Amino acid sequence: MRIIGGHDYYDSAQAFGQDKERVFVRKSFDKDEGLLVGEVGLKPVDASRLLLAPDHRLYRYHSDDKVKNRKGRFDFRPMVVWFAGVRHACVMVEGKHADQDGYMKWCAWSADELREFLASVESGFSDNHWTRTDLGKDNVDEWFAEPGTDAEKEWLVTKGVSIAISDGLGSHHGHQAWYSTRRWKIDTDGLKDLGFQCVLPPWEAFQRLDMWVGGIIARPGRPTVEIASDVVRRDKHGFDGMSFKKPKSQD
Repeated sequence: MRIIGGHDYYDSAQAFGQDKERVFVRKSFDKDEGLLVGEVGLKPVDASRLLLAPDHRLYRYHSDDKVKNRKGRFDFRPMVVWFAGVRHACVMVEGKHADQDGYMKWCAWSADELREFLASVESGFSDNHWTRTDLGKDNVDEWFAEPGTDAEKEWLVTKGVSIAISDGLGSHHGHQAWYSTRRWKIDTDGLKDLGFQCVLPPWEAFQRLDMWVGGIIARPGRPTVEIASDVVRRDKHGFDGMSFKKPKSQD
């Protein structure tokens, strides 16, 4: 498979050989405006935040959806990536450790990985869960493991979509801003920035994408026209009325 446009971590697999006849056209994530959630056949990401246990040491200044303590300050954004027909959920973590200067942006690709990070910054999920959409103690495992619906997979095949990445403003910009900016980036790069190489190594990602583009969503060629006339078949193959006939003897 030959990839045109953008740059991503699995491009290196092209060095092992390419099928020039199979082409995947990809856009730049940063330059693509994306499609609003109502314009695609994929379920929107309804979870805007994590429901975390409040830090009572901060009294009334505590927050139950972000970490803000002596370990640092971190915001969280649930995201979904569809890659070659398979749903992958993650939670983007953005913030800064108290003892470090650099600002971090990192994705947890499993509930256990997310729990480990929360524990490392002296946080965790709340025992109370007062919303059905946001991620909390009683639904985080299910959300990561959700395979997606048959209707979503059918839409991906019908529309020829290979990659779909949820995007939009995080909940720390306010609920209305988060809700109104939810969108999907279709067939773009940007997976390297999400750490998707932890989910699928470069060669495996390229193979899956190659099989998806060349097999699952491959467009059928032009229909073959059946020629009914024997005369037309004969002429098409370069024969004429004297072909296969024994010439008459000359006196």
